[in-house]
Amino acid sequence: MNSILKREITAEGMLRLLNDLGEAFFPLTRYQTWKNVYQPKTICFGEYFPSVVKRRIKGLQAKGQVEVAENSDGWMVKITRGGKQELLKYDLMKFEPKKGVWDGKWRVVFFDVEEIDRKMRDRLRFYIKKLGLRQLQRSVWVTPYDVSGEVRYMREILKIPYDVRIGTLESIEYSNELKKWFKL
Repeated sequence: MNSILKREITAEGMLRLLNDLGEAFFPLTRYQTWKNVYQPKTICFGEYFPSVVKRRIKGLQAKGQVEVAENSDGWMVKITRGGKQELLKYDLMKFEPKKGVWDGKWRVVFFDVEEIDRKMRDRLRFYIKKLGLRQLQRSVWVTPYDVSGEVRYMREILKIPYDVRIGTLESIEYSNELKKWFKL
């Protein structure tokens, strides 16, 4: 028996696909899919569950991440600025702790995000932890590696460019504890 395995497409996968194409046509019928096989920017989602594709597009549309123009043959879907911004947030999830040779300097990241923006502060802490920084105090984090590029990227994507600062120190009190933590 020859069975076709179907799989789900994630919201991130759908956004990345639309970002690569700019816009895409999603036919509603098999005939329309066959008719448009050779037309550019027509997507055949034969390997995905059609209901999942439709649900993802509707969900992204509800969040303002895609624009959808419907006609009798299918949907023309285009990524929006909000969708492109969301893709950048997905890239934050790829952060990993830095490794390498220590240059003897400590990088300190500190921030001041108001209580009213608690969710933003929690998100910021989450990404700082993904980078492998160690918490010294509530809003003060340290690492022996240069993470300035990642922190600058993070604060721009999270739209808090003036609330997060980066510094470089020659020494920190009780640095032996930090050296043990970072295995230096």
